[in-house]
Amino acid sequence: MFYSVHLYGADVQLLHWKTDSFSEAKNGLIELMEDVQYNEDQDDVKLYQMTSKGIKFSEGIVVFDYRYDYLNNEKRA
Repeated sequence: MFYSVHLYGADVQLLHWKTDSFSEAKNGLIELMEDVQYNEDQDDVKLYQMTSKGIKFSEGIVVFDYRYDYLNNEKRA
């Protein structure tokens, strides 16, 4: 499986995670986002599970939403 991160806002970035571990990809994303000025109104960061190298990102399955799965949980804690 392949994971990629989609950052939407003023620009779009696509990062490929070469790991089979969901935890490793998720923790890598959270660590990466520590240095990013995240704007909840403009940015959308999601982790997609990819089934093959040749698949289009639009066909991936969302497995982690940074805003809903991480930020909202942090606010509740």
